[in-house]
Amino acid sequence: MGALLAIVGLFSAQNGAAPAPGLPRFEAAHYSHDAIYIFPNGGKEFSIRVPPNVPAVANLIGFASSGRSAYLQVPSAGIPHLSDELIQMNFSPLRLFSVPGSGGLGEIVSVTNSLSGNLLVTAAYGQGLCGAYEIDTSRGTHRPIWTEPARPDCRLGVEQVDPDGKRVLIGDNLNFKVVDTATGTIELSGSTGRGAWSPDGNWLAISKKGEITVFDGRTFSMRRRFRASSIDGHLVWSPDSTRILFVQEELGCLLQDDFESIAVLDIETGKKWVISSSHCMVTNSQIGWVDAGMLAASTGKN
Repeated sequence: MGALLAIVGLFSAQNGAAPAPGLPRFEAAHYSHDAIYIFPNGGKEFSIRVPPNVPAVANLIGFASSGRSAYLQVPSAGIPHLSDELIQMNFSPLRLFSVPGSGGLGEIVSVTNSLSGNLLVTAAYGQGLCGAYEIDTSRGTHRPIWTEPARPDCRLGVEQVDPDGKRVLIGDNLNFKVVDTATGTIELSGSTGRGAWSPDGNWLAISKKGEITVFDGRTFSMRRRFRASSIDGHLVWSPDSTRILFVQEELGCLLQDDFESIAVLDIETGKKWVISSSHCMVTNSQIGWVDAGMLAASTGKN
C-alpha cells in the first residue's frame, strides 16, 4: 500500500449494514504517513491528506479509543533537537498538537485512554528507565506507575497499561506476565504471547501460536479461545470492546508488494473474516480503528 493511513471498510453494525444515524461507524485503519484513505463498504474511496508538517519518520503509537484521533511520535534520532512529545492528530477537523506532559519519557511504545480520562503510556529509555506512566494532559504532567532500569531490549518488554491504570502487561520473545503495579503481584503469566486490554478494561486478549485467548480483564479467568493462523501477534480492540483487529499473512499475497491483510474477530460469535478491501494491502501492524462516519460527514462523502 505504501506510505499512507488506509482505512478499510468495516461498519460497526452486524453483517456490514450501515449503523443507525448518529452512531459511530468504526472502520479498520492502517498507518504510514501521507494520507487517510477511506474504503466504505459498497462506496467509492476517498482520501484525507495528513498535514505536511508531520515528519515522514513519525511512528504511529496508537489510536484513541474514541476512533477520532491517533497518537504519533518522531524518533529522537530521526530529527535532531526535535521534542519527543507525543503528537495527537485529530481527524475531524484535521489538527495536530503536542500532548502536554508527554515529553521526557523516551521512546513511547503504547498508549491507552484510561477510564479516568488521562493517558496511560509505556515507554523505554527515558531518564534511564523503562516502564509505564500516567499523563495528566490538563496539568501537563506525568507520573510513573511502574518502572525498572533500562536494558537493551526493554522496548519489547512493557506492552500496555490496563485502562484502570492498575496493571501492566510485560512480555518478551519468551514469556508474558500481568503485574499489579501496587503490589508487584504477578496475576497472569504464560509463554510467548502478545496482548491487549479492551478499552472498557473488561477483557484481555493474548495471541500466541496461531491462537487468540480472551481472559477476563480483571480476574484473568480464561473465557474464550479462537484459532487465528498466520497472525502476526499485534491485537487492537474495537472502541466498543466487541471485536479484535489483527494482521495476518495470506498465501495469495506472496507475489504482491504488500503481503498481509487485515482481519477481524468478533469475540461474542467467534466469527472471523478478512476485510476484503484490505486484501494484500498492508505490510505491518500499524493498525487501529477510526470513526469513519465522522470523517465522511466532515468531507461530505457517503
